[in-house]
Amino acid sequence: MDADALKAQLAARFRQLTDEQGLSGVDLETRTTYHRNNVYWIRNASRLPPRHVIAAYDAALGTGTELTELADRIRAAQQATRLHTLTDLAQRGSAEGTGNMTVEPAEEVSPTSPTNRRALIGGAVGGLFASAGTAAAISDRIADASVAPRTLREIERDVHEIAAVYTSTPAVALVPRVEEGWLRAEQLLDGRVRGKTRSTLDLRAGQYSLYLALTANDLGRISVADTYLDLAGQHADEADDRLLADCVAVLESSFAFFRNQPHHAQQVAAERRPAAHPYARPMLAACESRAAARGGDAPAARYALDDMWAHLWTGPTLPGTVAVDEDQALAHSAATLSQLADPGAEEHARRAIASYTDSGRDGNLGGSYNALARSFLRRPEPDPEQAAAAAHAAVTAVGQQRTSWVIDVAAQMWQQMDTRWPELPAVRTLGEITTQPRRALPPADL
Repeated sequence: MDADALKAQLAARFRQLTDEQGLSGVDLETRTTYHRNNVYWIRNASRLPPRHVIAAYDAALGTGTELTELADRIRAAQQATRLHTLTDLAQRGSAEGTGNMTVEPAEEVSPTSPTNRRALIGGAVGGLFASAGTAAAISDRIADASVAPRTLREIERDVHEIAAVYTSTPAVALVPRVEEGWLRAEQLLDGRVRGKTRSTLDLRAGQYSLYLALTANDLGRISVADTYLDLAGQHADEADDRLLADCVAVLESSFAFFRNQPHHAQQVAAERRPAAHPYARPMLAACESRAAARGGDAPAARYALDDMWAHLWTGPTLPGTVAVDEDQALAHSAATLSQLADPGAEEHARRAIASYTDSGRDGNLGGSYNALARSFLRRPEPDPEQAAAAAHAAVTAVGQQRTSWVIDVAAQMWQQMDTRWPELPAVRTLGEITTQPRRALPPADL
């Protein structure tokens, strides 16, 4: 039985047990101290919580080791699938001349033996610091779990560089680099790694997975985005990393919001926001505010918006979702206030547009134009011509990349305008540009 079928089996059994005993997610959180989101993930066959959480539910539900054993079978099936996928990708990459992601097996000879050290040191000849290469080789050999510190540093540096360029690099151009780093981290995890080294690799693999979820969503590959988001969540659990887990919640809320599930989007963000990492808190607040606004909860939307402004991030960019600085806050305020038909939305949107013009952050610019378009539609006397022009500018801003969360929102507004003002030339033009085919992500076996 494959992993998905086993997850469905676990979900059905878990729902049966909790329903029979009348236990909610809040009840189980109280009994076990583990967050109620774990209950949601199991009941909906989404992510699989860590083993110790499942074991705690076994104890709380009085099921011995039934759920834990079923979860172990799921992990075994997932591992088998992952190994098969990695092997296939590596073989394909080699056949195409790009198979540079193989990880050398650990040497069986003791890395600290005198013979090995003499051989290494004997190769260091001449020049100032000519022995630096030898020092690196010795460090590689004595590294915990056969992963050299400098390898971990290289991976860390790569993740931070991806974080720095994410907002200004077309998603289709960024995917190969992120995928290469992710494969490298996953292959290392499949080796004999343990302790801090394993936690570090889980963190990096999770960060790569998060960027793959982001870029897949940008390119309209919804199921692929969900797959990588689930994987990022699993790595966050294994690494026990607060920021990564918060960023996973940001994406879960964002995906729900753009799929017209505002109540779920609001709940996910609201649960994590108060205790979130300072980097993620303002983004969670932004997610909560826009979802509350769409769901008709204006007081909650304004409260979360105030929380976002009170916790703006002023530090460096970190691996994860986009940081909310003042420019981002303006754009998010425009989006939320336009949902609430607040006249202040137009001013916030115009200021955000001014900030993002010629910044290279085309997605943010497009989103700000969409907020302006919505504010025109939410006026007491709607202005469809200006709204269509602003939505057209949003589509133009992202160009050939056709970023999904910009294009789809513009298309939704066009559909609304087309039902009321189909005769307007600006509305017809917007319809033509929003219905063009989206530039697709290159084929991938996922």
